[in-house]
Amino acid sequence: MTFQDTECPVCHRVFTADDDVVVCPDCGTPHHRECWQQTGHCANWARHAGGYAWQNPNGQEEPPKPQEALPHKKVRCANCGAWNEPGTNVCTSCGERVNRENRGDRPMGFGFGDPMLNVDTVPENVLIDGIPAEETAAYVRENSTRYLWHFISMDRRDSKINWNWAAALFRPFWLFYRKMYGWGFLYLAVFLVIIVLTTPGETFSAYLELLQSVKSIEDPAAIPALYEQFIMNTAPAAIWQQTLSSAFQTISMVLFGLFGDELYKRKVKKSILALRPQASSMEEYMALLQKKGGVSILMLLLTAVLSAAVSFLGVFLSYLLSLL
Repeated sequence: MTFQDTECPVCHRVFTADDDVVVCPDCGTPHHRECWQQTGHCANWARHAGGYAWQNPNGQEEPPKPQEALPHKKVRCANCGAWNEPGTNVCTSCGERVNRENRGDRPMGFGFGDPMLNVDTVPENVLIDGIPAEETAAYVRENSTRYLWHFISMDRRDSKINWNWAAALFRPFWLFYRKMYGWGFLYLAVFLVIIVLTTPGETFSAYLELLQSVKSIEDPAAIPALYEQFIMNTAPAAIWQQTLSSAFQTISMVLFGLFGDELYKRKVKKSILALRPQASSMEEYMALLQKKGGVSILMLLLTAVLSAAVSFLGVFLSYLLSLL
């Protein structure tokens, strides 16, 4: 063992013949596997940009770097994240062009870009919070390359902050689309409370009058006038109610924009660790990851219905509170 009697750069314990050692795919630095999983990245990652290569301090011959023994020349599809053989133009998994405008191949952080990640593919043996990138990609599926790059960047920066426009602008829709149902229902619950607190009690009565008027109307062209009358009959929200509503929208947008990727990264890791014992083979395991992961178009559509139902319920509850 060429690493014997050298130190792990994380725990500084000397390697022994019985240690489980992993090697950084970029510079060849050896680590205890548990140390690598604990940090999530190479101890010398900050030196990679300068072309750093680990040298054995004892002068022993070091093994070839993983990229020399395992070149990782496969190309990841920008559409579905599947790996394809070198020179492949059309993905064998989804049929789309493999490098379609290199969509998602580079980090698009909101001021948090990592120049060290400016390459075309994610090596399969890279660990993301202790999880191989191949497993993470299989679970994420849609737009997996984008999430892999940002997850790696967050690990290397040891940061939970990373801007996600989808999470910021489409908060409940993004949560349910990415199958984060717990966070999705929590957001709707808080949204319900905000509606109850910020909606004038008279709004529900005016809304019922509007529905009765629309049912009895014969000329559809008169509906806009009825809506204007509904607005005039609705009492304006108080200043504190307007402020609270605006603050909720702004704060929730900023928080989900900054921490949406961290929430999703945690969800991916938790789900992968829960699925590992359920498969008896690697093929079954990878198929299970793709089945349980990915996105839900059905829940994306149902989110619109849920949001409308929560809005109506909030207006009704505000009316009941006004009667007390």
